[in-house]
Amino acid sequence: MHNIKIKIILYITFTLLFTVLIVLLKPDNNQSVYEKDWFWINKTYPYKKFDIVIYGDSRVYRGISPEKFSEVFPSADIINLGYSSGGINKQALEFALDKLGNNESKILVLGITPFSLTEKARQNKHLLQELNRPTGEVLERKYIYPFLTAFEPIEINPFKLPENYQMKYHPTGWVESYKIKEDTTEALESYIKQFSETKLSQNSIAELETFIKEQKSNGIKIFGFRPPASFSLEKIENEYSSFNEKEIRELFIRNGAYWIEIPSRYSYHTYDGSHLHYLSAKKLSFFIAQQIKYKIHLQ
Repeated sequence: MHNIKIKIILYITFTLLFTVLIVLLKPDNNQSVYEKDWFWINKTYPYKKFDIVIYGDSRVYRGISPEKFSEVFPSADIINLGYSSGGINKQALEFALDKLGNNESKILVLGITPFSLTEKARQNKHLLQELNRPTGEVLERKYIYPFLTAFEPIEINPFKLPENYQMKYHPTGWVESYKIKEDTTEALESYIKQFSETKLSQNSIAELETFIKEQKSNGIKIFGFRPPASFSLEKIENEYSSFNEKEIRELFIRNGAYWIEIPSRYSYHTYDGSHLHYLSAKKLSFFIAQQIKYKIHLQ
């Protein structure tokens, strides 16, 4: 009997050590397919409602950290609902709205980029891809993938250089990212191409204004801001799109919402011209949260 107990203890100890070893050796970037798939399905179908919801495109999901928001709003539940090429239209706004809880102080934060208001962004391909997954696939990714992550194949090669693009997926919906070898002009050409193929959507702008008007009567505080990019990229956006930040700001204000100006916007560091290095993302997130709290207290 004594020997059986020892064998059981040794078995449990070995299993725990083996699991810990796998977790420690697993690459700390985006190599985990299970982790990545779980991340997107978890933010699309979260377990609960939230006090603060942040919606936008990739500049938002890589650029706004709910963890830094929590330093300003410590008792609030916060989620980043950014998606690749996330468009600002009725469907997406209602999706974000649905994630807000029933408490009195509900806050919706919208990152408005020129591309997010284009006809192409209205398609919301990434968001719809997650929303249209079969129920079985959703359940598998949400409940089984977290256990499979630790058992993915491991490549132990001390001579292999780390991946240039480093990403860390946070359960709050933020992707902490940077590149080891940066190129702050990387995104310029693709944005010129994008704006040659699509134009600003007047339907999206109209739906945004209608949405803001409707939610004012529901007691939801809506905040908008333009996520910073490099000077060169914003110059391209202003030149090649018909986006007018002043007009969008006025749209927010005249309908009872708030617009957050970002001073020294080119001091925020991007690794490709478009997306913020995670350190700048933390800095911006804290600033946005402070501005929201300040504007609320002015009421």
